[in-house]
Amino acid sequence: MYPRCTPPQSPSEDDAEEGLDITPPNPDTPYYHHLHVLASTQSETEAWASYTQLLRLPTPESFPPDVPITLPNLHRLCRLLSRSKPKNRTVFLRLLSVMYLIYRSGGQLQVFHWNALIDCAGKGLRKPRMEDFKLALDVFTDMITGKPPGATYSPSEYRVMPGLGQPIQPDIVTYTTLLNIAAKTLQGHALRQATSLLRSSGLSPNRITHLCLMAYYTSTRDLNGVRSTLIQMHSRGLELGIDGVNACMWAFAHRRLDIVRDVYRVLRHSIFPEPNVEEIVSLKQKLQEEETIIIPEGMRPNEITFTSMIQCMSYNGDLDTALDVFYDMMTTDNVEVGAALQPDADGVLKPAPYNATHAIYRALFLGFARHGDHMVDGLASRLQQKRPWSLDALQMIYDTFIIMPGDDVPTKTTIYWLMVAFNKVSGQDLVCMRQVWTEMVERFHGPWGGPDNRLQRMHRSLALPDEEAKRYLQELEHYSDNSGGWRESDWL
Repeated sequence: MYPRCTPPQSPSEDDAEEGLDITPPNPDTPYYHHLHVLASTQSETEAWASYTQLLRLPTPESFPPDVPITLPNLHRLCRLLSRSKPKNRTVFLRLLSVMYLIYRSGGQLQVFHWNALIDCAGKGLRKPRMEDFKLALDVFTDMITGKPPGATYSPSEYRVMPGLGQPIQPDIVTYTTLLNIAAKTLQGHALRQATSLLRSSGLSPNRITHLCLMAYYTSTRDLNGVRSTLIQMHSRGLELGIDGVNACMWAFAHRRLDIVRDVYRVLRHSIFPEPNVEEIVSLKQKLQEEETIIIPEGMRPNEITFTSMIQCMSYNGDLDTALDVFYDMMTTDNVEVGAALQPDADGVLKPAPYNATHAIYRALFLGFARHGDHMVDGLASRLQQKRPWSLDALQMIYDTFIIMPGDDVPTKTTIYWLMVAFNKVSGQDLVCMRQVWTEMVERFHGPWGGPDNRLQRMHRSLALPDEEAKRYLQELEHYSDNSGGWRESDWL
């Protein structure tokens, strides 16, 4: 949900790619075939496979002996690898290999190469650790000292060669990337170190730099830090942007749900205008004066806005508002950059409404697992009709979830909390649980995960005789009702 720091595209990189001759002189020769793949493919997987093959093949006599692959092709491969998703340790090692070969071949590494490598270094796992931040600092050290990439990380493998390499001056993207990695470790001393490096550089922080800080203060529940960041952005003349406004909503979600509602209402007014315009103007002024949240005229909510709002409302037990926001999303045209267009009756391409996502359903299922109730006797059954987190409500939401178009499989977390929700609101109804499980397995090709995964245990337990299966369902509800069953990451 938070802004990602991505390496900028360098003009020199474009020039290198434009200079490629993608016509192989002899396409039947394996070496030139793989060189052609490097020069033409848009797939980082294909490019990496050809790169590894080229390193094994003999270099043509016309090539310099120390340059097994032409430098423009290596620069292009760096560009492809830097766009890989997800970023992980494998991508880091691949990018490091290519950059070291550029260095060893006498090529010039630019700041965008180093920024991409630093970014990959900090994304070994979903939640960066101090080891990841240390690795990013090692790459930064190589960058500013003129050492080859990897020299600090593994000096025996990435050796310094006399006469090669030169120090590179970091830019604001470099420092922002380090700050982003440090912020995600949630370690104060790492953040202070990254902030100190930025301060000593003399560079002015940009909008993304401040949003990275806001993400840290949000994760550490430090609203004073969030407010201080907003004030600094305003004093520097930096706009929040919709990603910044979304970050504000998430920051205030735990303690100030009233602010979250106000922000969403102002954004919603841009797509569904309210008759009382003066009230919206008053809300905007209040947000600006009290929290320095400045929302420009016409700013629209995007998919992250809708998703965040549904997550906040579900977590806090407000199903009615969560479903209202869901309806808003499904009836709003997606005009975001890159969104698909659909032809109208006259064949004119126009924006289409947003689609439902698994992330939204996961938030709703978590809400039922957290707030759901089971009532059995006649009076309670009549009262349940007035209770939002009921079995009937869950069943209606599930019915739309199971018929979602497309072949995307929900995350294991989504499936797990769906089952926990049904277990809770059905009163551990074994027939209901088995039916839902069977439908899920058939629709999404389950069961899912390895033999020790909690979904595999659920699969085995539901197949047991009724008494044993009932005991499992009781344990499942007990676990989900305890703090050990809840992880904040489940809501992200």
